[in-house]
Amino acid sequence: MYPPPEIIAARPFASLPERFKGRRDSSWGRINFAAHALTSFLEGPSFDRSGNLYVVDIPFGRIFRIRPDAAWDLVAEYDGWPNGLKVHPDGYLVVADYRRGILRVDPATGAAETMLDSYRCEGFKGCNDLYFGPDGALYFTDQGQTGLQDPTGRVYRWSETRGLDCLIGTIPSPNGLVLNRGLASAADAGRRRVEGWSVRATIRGRGRAGRSRPRHRGRPMRLSRGHRRLALRWAGPTDTLGRGAGRLTLD
Repeated sequence: MYPPPEIIAARPFASLPERFKGRRDSSWGRINFAAHALTSFLEGPSFDRSGNLYVVDIPFGRIFRIRPDAAWDLVAEYDGWPNGLKVHPDGYLVVADYRRGILRVDPATGAAETMLDSYRCEGFKGCNDLYFGPDGALYFTDQGQTGLQDPTGRVYRWSETRGLDCLIGTIPSPNGLVLNRGLASAADAGRRRVEGWSVRATIRGRGRAGRSRPRHRGRPMRLSRGHRRLALRWAGPTDTLGRGAGRLTLD
């Protein structure tokens, strides 16, 4: 039915230098790794326009920049659990921090400031990943400790003109997120599948150009051709990556 998959050989590009590896205790490690001391836990890779790769280190609140020659720089170190990261077109970093919400980080100085930390007087559960839409709106997942026992994970959208909207609040464990051709897709780690929602990027007329909203608020759309739901069953999706031409890459 399908051709054999192309085998792409992977090779190491860069490893965390020893000067950043000292094993330490962390509150995040005590909960997630049975109190084992960690050297790091890297997440949230994102490239800037100069080819630098940025990653976050969740347990120790660090953000690293990996240059094209594989050299590492410590960009920021702060009190938080950075989980996801994207480089804004204007050059600053936007971080989904599990403890502190959505942060803006200056890659030149490492200064971090809070952009969003609550929704309608309610704190976030634990922000996981984020993505910028073509209209500049920021989409992000709020995973926390949700799962099949607590299917209340959320996907939010924020823009300067519209503010913060909750697009859906019934996902067992929303993780990675991507937007492609008006379809927002989130990796549902709790049910081991990908959920998708149709998002109207721009509403023209009536003076509301640039407004973004879901066409089916709070209700997953079916994915893939023929309107069949994409419900892939495996160990569980943790991230999504738009590849263009309507393709979606999962890990």
